[in-house]
Amino acid sequence: MPQVPLPRVGLTPASSPNYDAPRVIPHSDVAGKQIQQAGAALQKAGSVAMSVAAMFREDEDLVTAKEAYNRYAEFRAGVLTDYQGKVGKDAVGASREAALKAIEDKRQELEGGMRLSAKGMFRMSTDKDMVLVKSRAYGHEATQRKVWDRGETTASLIQSVDDAVGAIGDHLANDGDTPPLVVEAGELHALGSRYHSQHGAPEFRDPGLEASPATDAQEPQGKKKEKPEPLWKEQYKSALAHANELADLNGLGKEARKQYLLGVKTQINGTVVERLLDEGMTKKAGKFLSGLGKDDIDQGEAVKLRKLVKAASIGDRVQSYVDSLG
Repeated sequence: MPQVPLPRVGLTPASSPNYDAPRVIPHSDVAGKQIQQAGAALQKAGSVAMSVAAMFREDEDLVTAKEAYNRYAEFRAGVLTDYQGKVGKDAVGASREAALKAIEDKRQELEGGMRLSAKGMFRMSTDKDMVLVKSRAYGHEATQRKVWDRGETTASLIQSVDDAVGAIGDHLANDGDTPPLVVEAGELHALGSRYHSQHGAPEFRDPGLEASPATDAQEPQGKKKEKPEPLWKEQYKSALAHANELADLNGLGKEARKQYLLGVKTQINGTVVERLLDEGMTKKAGKFLSGLGKDDIDQGEAVKLRKLVKAASIGDRVQSYVDSLG
């Protein structure tokens, strides 16, 4: 059988047409990011809206607080003016307390129903104001207490001077010895410290009154009872104690106090001499005057009184001579 030669097939790859596809560029998924951005924008818009609303509320609270403060200030001014118009005893104690309570009550009334922010602003401003209000109220009370004290002490001093003059004059008129008018400074301070509290002047026991059985029972057995001071000395010490207290209230220094007390002593002792002369007791007046030292009477006043005593003595001798002729 005849052989037919076959073509030889090599292993070389056959060429194929070029089918290059266009290049694809990958793109990211923006949907999620856009959603996030949209959410952030909404949140920001909400925050801005809330901030604006808060600003409006803050402005509204500020207006509320200011209006309340103005009403408070007007009320406070009226109450404080009324209180500061009170003087002496009327400005002490209860009236001061009533004024401050009225202002505090008004403050609490005005802040009722406020939002917390407005109440905070109102409280902050009125707290500062109340410090000044209390300072003015207490200052006025302290001043008027001194005025009241001075008035009460002055009235008591005037009365006690009259009492002392009467007691010393009665003692001398009843042939009593010329009284030693020495009163120690310590006694004045002890008496003055007892005097002029809210309970009034100190009480002095009248030595003419007998002790009660209860008082006597309290005395230890075997202890010698002290002899009570005569009434004239009690009254004299009382007058000087009131004078010493008044010197304290007026803030007198050592020398000024000494001169003031000397003036009170001069008034008492000088009046005693004048009354004795008016009642025709010239010798007793002269003896009493001669027993007064420089700490008991102003020396200028003493000179005038000696002249009066001398003139009265001459008048007594003349009258005695005239009577002898009758």
